[in-house]
Amino acid sequence: MAPLLLLLLVVLGLPPVLGVTGSAVSPSGQGSLPLPSFSFQSPLTSPTSRVRSPVLLGDPALCTWLSAAMLRDLKCTPGSREPGWYLSLMAPNVKGPKYAWLDPSRLYCHHQAFHDCVEDLIQPFRGEAIDLVAGIDAMGFILGAAIASTLQKGFLAIRKVGHLCVETLQQPYRDYSGRDKLMEVRTDAIGPGLQVLLVDQWVETGGTMQAAAQLVERQGGQVAGIAAICIEDSEGGQRLKQQYRWSHCVPTEMMPQFNAHRLDVNKAQQGSE
Repeated sequence: MAPLLLLLLVVLGLPPVLGVTGSAVSPSGQGSLPLPSFSFQSPLTSPTSRVRSPVLLGDPALCTWLSAAMLRDLKCTPGSREPGWYLSLMAPNVKGPKYAWLDPSRLYCHHQAFHDCVEDLIQPFRGEAIDLVAGIDAMGFILGAAIASTLQKGFLAIRKVGHLCVETLQQPYRDYSGRDKLMEVRTDAIGPGLQVLLVDQWVETGGTMQAAAQLVERQGGQVAGIAAICIEDSEGGQRLKQQYRWSHCVPTEMMPQFNAHRLDVNKAQQGSE
């Protein structure tokens, strides 16, 4: 039945672009079908826009069925959890070039995905001398706090400038969008020789992570390592990988897709089988 569903979507002009992750009860209520977790190309949006809603299909039963299917990938866990399996849960940009190309935070909504992501990030640092975990404003707070809790270490927030009411040290940097900014950290948490694991959600150009490392080192601390869901092979990303121990979640065979800012889950799944 799944091929027939896929054919129906193509006929309707709403081609699925992601891979199979679960199953749901059919519209007739008889049996369950393996379903793809898909985004749809909407005839009411630009050719490159993707919308994660079946509302344009018209049939209420089918709409309900497909909506449940898209939500089901946040509840089901595959029997064989291949490396980076949870990366398929990330959501594509549907709002245009002012936003990042991908929203990784959707995977945090899946309890096993979030757990496996954190475990994968800390695996290279198990048994290492880490005194403190620092998360970078703002999405690095989520992964950083989870990693700190798992490692039973303290957590330090590295903030965008202007949010801390205590004495701080500031560092200028240029983010992935090319904008010049300032970040800051409190001065009463890092001392000489303190081993700090730096965590952010994503490293694209490397400017933000490099500035965080400078804040640690300017206070005499040492960067024990850096961790993010993906550290891209940009010039800045490669420089960071050469400077520090690092960890990310992306299997080697998938890196060309991430470097090109294109996630083809079907090909990624075939490559992991």
